[in-house]
Amino acid sequence: MVVWAAFAGIVVPMNSPWTSAVFALGLAACATSPMVTDMPTEPLAPAVATETPAPQAPILISSSADAEPGQRVRFIGVAYDAKLSAIVVSDHFSLYCIELDEWPMEVSGKTVEVIGRLERTDQYAATVNEEGEISQGTSGGDWVLHGVEWRAVE
Repeated sequence: MVVWAAFAGIVVPMNSPWTSAVFALGLAACATSPMVTDMPTEPLAPAVATETPAPQAPILISSSADAEPGQRVRFIGVAYDAKLSAIVVSDHFSLYCIELDEWPMEVSGKTVEVIGRLERTDQYAATVNEEGEISQGTSGGDWVLHGVEWRAVE
């Protein structure tokens, strides 16, 4: 009859030359392992949530009264091409889609929905030099959209 010795998932016959080695390893592991009484008695800090919150739905705007710089917004209007960039125009408001040079031909002049981060800027405003010459540019206070996502509206 064979008697088996087992420790930490290792099983060997008791009369095997490996029995003493497995037993010695087991004793060494026990000697270096912390005992339950060696564990800290202070309560553990609560786990910090690592999940990223879901992005907030874009806010639908229809005029400058609804607009807040820095917001992620949704706007519906007609797609046109301006000198500065692609632009979306409604009866009361217009937004430059500053990262789009122009609209694709099949969309230009049609209704589109755009989503992006809203900003108000004077960066593209015309300037006047010492001689009174006016550069090309806008009148300033332009509403621009960054990170634009868009779709045609039927």
